[in-house]
Amino acid sequence: MGIFFDVLEINIVVSVIFLFLFLFSEKLRKRYGAGWMKLVWVLLVLRLVIPYNFSLSSAPIRLLDLPELMQEETGRAESGAVVGTEPVAGNGAAAGIESAPGIEPAAESGAVVNVEPAAVNGQFGGMVEGKGEETSEMGNGEGHNGYPGIVIPEGIGTEKEAGTVGMAGAIGVSSMLFSLWLAGVAICLFYCLIGFLCFWVNYRKNLIPVTDIATKRQVRRLEERLTGKAVIPVYQSRTAKSPMLVGIFSPRLILSVALTGKKEWEEKELELIVAHELCHYIHKDLWLKLLMMFAWCINWFNPFVWMMKKQFFYELELACDEYVLSGCDGKQRETYARMMLSFAGEKGSSCAFSTGFGESKKQMKVRIDHMLDTRRRKKGSAGIVAASILLAAMGLMISCGYKSNEDTAGEQQDGQGTEHGTQGDLEQGQEEKEAEALQENSVPYDPNHVYNEMIRQYGDELFIARQDGIYRLSRDGKREELLYANPYELRRGMEIDQDGLYFCGSFEAGGQEENSARIYRMNLATYEVEDVLALFSQMYDALYDITVIDGKLYVTSGYVGTKLGFELDEDGRAVKTLDADAEDFLYKEDNDYWELLQKVYNNEVAIGSEEYEELMEKANGMYRGVIDLAASQKMLNENQVVMKYKDELLSSIYLKKPDGNYEFLCDTIAAYPVLVTETGVYYLPDERSSIWYVDYETQTRQKIWEEDGRERKEIQLANYDRDYLYFTSKRYLGRDQEGISVHEVYLMRVPRWGEGKAEKVYRFETDKNMGSLYRKCAVAKGKMFFEDYGTISLDPYANGMGPENSGELSEDGMAMRQIIEAFAEAYFKNDEEALRGYLAEGFEGNPDFYPYPERAEEIEELYLSGVPEGNVPVGVVCYVSYEFSGNMEMDDAYSYLSMEVEKTGQGWKILSYGLEG
Repeated sequence: MGIFFDVLEINIVVSVIFLFLFLFSEKLRKRYGAGWMKLVWVLLVLRLVIPYNFSLSSAPIRLLDLPELMQEETGRAESGAVVGTEPVAGNGAAAGIESAPGIEPAAESGAVVNVEPAAVNGQFGGMVEGKGEETSEMGNGEGHNGYPGIVIPEGIGTEKEAGTVGMAGAIGVSSMLFSLWLAGVAICLFYCLIGFLCFWVNYRKNLIPVTDIATKRQVRRLEERLTGKAVIPVYQSRTAKSPMLVGIFSPRLILSVALTGKKEWEEKELELIVAHELCHYIHKDLWLKLLMMFAWCINWFNPFVWMMKKQFFYELELACDEYVLSGCDGKQRETYARMMLSFAGEKGSSCAFSTGFGESKKQMKVRIDHMLDTRRRKKGSAGIVAASILLAAMGLMISCGYKSNEDTAGEQQDGQGTEHGTQGDLEQGQEEKEAEALQENSVPYDPNHVYNEMIRQYGDELFIARQDGIYRLSRDGKREELLYANPYELRRGMEIDQDGLYFCGSFEAGGQEENSARIYRMNLATYEVEDVLALFSQMYDALYDITVIDGKLYVTSGYVGTKLGFELDEDGRAVKTLDADAEDFLYKEDNDYWELLQKVYNNEVAIGSEEYEELMEKANGMYRGVIDLAASQKMLNENQVVMKYKDELLSSIYLKKPDGNYEFLCDTIAAYPVLVTETGVYYLPDERSSIWYVDYETQTRQKIWEEDGRERKEIQLANYDRDYLYFTSKRYLGRDQEGISVHEVYLMRVPRWGEGKAEKVYRFETDKNMGSLYRKCAVAKGKMFFEDYGTISLDPYANGMGPENSGELSEDGMAMRQIIEAFAEAYFKNDEEALRGYLAEGFEGNPDFYPYPERAEEIEELYLSGVPEGNVPVGVVCYVSYEFSGNMEMDDAYSYLSMEVEKTGQGWKILSYGLEG
């Protein structure tokens, strides 16, 4: 509750200084300038947001007298009773109490025992001198009125009870005021949040990039001149009535559509407009506005703070005007003022979340007078120091009257606080461990999930299914021991049920049947392997995607995708074939879908015929499992994730509930895999190389990561573990000497929980079968396992990805960039000798040159695409595009210098090139 009185005290001090500055603001501004006024306002705002009370305990100005109240608050935290701590004026009181033997036990028990002030000497003299009946009842035992070891006269007890009742009332009122203040702070913060969201949505939906090259170039030059770099993007909006700067972390310069399309604006006028907004960016005015809004939320009850907020925003604009016009002559000031008048009175053009030109006409008049005033102002350093000293002095001298008691209580509790300090640290450490354990347990994760079907974890042992057999990972994680040799080219799949490991494999008997598929069960206690289908004579060409649930084994048969089912006995052997046509067969709906498509694959219907159209329409209206339905039920507590065709590009993903209802989750690219997890689905909504996540419980969709769209990359989801989502990034580079396409393929990861950027984990040396690792890899114990590729570590630094993740170019990438930039310079300047030095031996024809070498200085590089991120072998030819502006033949539109760049023994050489619009 004390923080409320701190805030109240600070408001009183700041309000007095604010009123003085507000009343004399015009005179002070004319003398010292708007920049000086801005600094003073910043000092006041900073004081408002730092609710620390540094007033003196003996402050001469005590606005409120609250000692009993704050003392009672302190006493609530103590173990003993608190009866007030007033000084005793008299000879007998203080001396007598100190020598009384009954006081010591009370002090040791932690109680603070005090007596009301005495007006005459010897009021309690009987306690010491033996006068009166009260003395005879004095001792180490329990006295009257509930106070240990001391008897208090009845009159004093009555007064004490009355004081306690009054104190309780004061505490009640103070608690109510404190609660009211906190509620107001919460409402104001919520109001600001809603206001920001409404503001951002309103502007964002009307935001479009500025396409006028001249405007963009002028803004960029001005940015570089004022800030040393060009980092602020320029947009136009129909909603914006005047230019403004929007965005705290990613600022954007927004111009009104009318402004960007207005032909009569002179170059100098546009320069002044942009300079004004860049001034806000340089001086961090949006951050200052945010600070003011926070101060307003804390001190919402003070009407002077409302006035200060409005005046503070106005002072920021005046200071910005002063900065822009410094060194300008009268004509330039008139031009600037004329622009201000054109924006005067525009409502909604400026707010707490942006900067802008719009002001009321009254404020604009004062503002224009200040613009046209060319008199020199004093620096005002002494004034700033004086204002700071005044603010500090008033904070020291003005108090609400509770600080001294609070300090006294703190002194009395110093020893106790030290005594319990170590115990508090231990408790805090224990709480942190419990919080970490709770967070660990709150994220459901099963290493035996469906995407890890080529590994299975049983206790502390890890089993791996590879093409040549079943392996076991050593306990130190360094060796893979072959337990059962059995070549099998299809995806085996693995499943653990009780103490048995089920997997698919090739038939062990010799002869012509050796290429048929079977299902095996390994006893995890003895590692003995037996044929699960030993009782069945039927042979299968292909078996994969094995699942065991509720005593039944399901497996995909053939190359179309239909499921078979078997009932298992107590020993884990298949004893009965399940009826796949029965309505309660788990995969009936999936089988019906694949059987329809099988008619197309077997050419049973003519493509384009009426029967074909009817068949495809029926198939597209059916639901089918996104992942194995049994695995989905086990993972999601009887729920299933299914999909249905939406159009030629997209499929819709649903959560099928046990009651048969379908809840829509998202739309995803039909040909791309999705990852179903315990909490939601990761998917690719389109081909823009972005990964999204949808939560089952809330159905909210959020973007997890997005690739830079200027580099065309194919993204494929691969797998996940407790902390990361793994995917492959495949990028086309060019060709080798035999004309075979060359790609860069990286294994990437992005955090599953919370925001984070993607990082490279591993670079595959070959892109064979690496376009998609979906269900072809498994993740466990910090490693990724493959069916036909060596095991890799998931530590980016162990794989040498640290430099690339930090933004460093590879050796080949850096060398190529230097060659291309030097070649482009020679091309634009028509430097034939230099240009020929960059050409490859296989270059055909005569060199071509830019037709306007005299305008080469206007060429500006925008982006260079196609540069390899890693190193590539000699002989690789990369396709590179040099994007630039300033082409005289393209009306300032972007142009491209396309090149084939070959890596030779002597470095990178240009094999061919050409200019494109």
